[in-house]
Amino acid sequence: MPMNDHSPGRRRILAALGATALLGGCVTPLAPPRPLDAARAPRAGSRWIYGYRSDWANVAPRTLEVELLAVSEQTISDRVGVHGDPAASAERQFGSQLAIVATPLGGALIHEFSPYLEAFGPLPPGEFAIALPPAAWGTAWAGSARLAGTERVIVPAGAFDAARIEILGSRMFLRGQMDDAIDPVRLFATAWFAPSVRRCVRFSFVTQAARLNPLARDHLELASFKLA
Repeated sequence: MPMNDHSPGRRRILAALGATALLGGCVTPLAPPRPLDAARAPRAGSRWIYGYRSDWANVAPRTLEVELLAVSEQTISDRVGVHGDPAASAERQFGSQLAIVATPLGGALIHEFSPYLEAFGPLPPGEFAIALPPAAWGTAWAGSARLAGTERVIVPAGAFDAARIEILGSRMFLRGQMDDAIDPVRLFATAWFAPSVRRCVRFSFVTQAARLNPLARDHLELASFKLA
């Protein structure tokens, strides 16, 4: 089931995807704000181009263009848009919060994980809590991630030694209030970050409904970049 179908059921999925993360098990609380590390952060004027595709044939691929607008002691601001569609763009601001980010662009909901993660210093040790976008209804999500080592990643922009981060999200299914075929209750994502790029080089994002049928199956890969 594609995520950018405009039927009422698919719109419901878009609105419901994500919620404020709840903490559970041995996952640590959300990390406190951290100052930006100038030695790790990209500079204003840096640009990255990504290819976006879905595993669903009726979801058109897109080329995403990211420009870094400003860097302060606490935040990084950028603009992301769809190549060839001037109306499909958004300006965003990021701090050190570890989070899945959802940006509507050109009829699709584009997901990323803390795009400038490495600009704010090392990750917390072990498994750590992350934030998820707020849901319009339904139960809240619990989100966590962990650093799963470093591996060689090959994308159109080249080959990179990248840190692999594995991300999990889940929420309780409430029968009678949620649809077991279209409301997402599980989230699986993987992000690869390369220090030489100052940003993510690859990201995969999958959600499932309670029936275990897949909903979103999306991928981002770095096509090119130019650091200022």
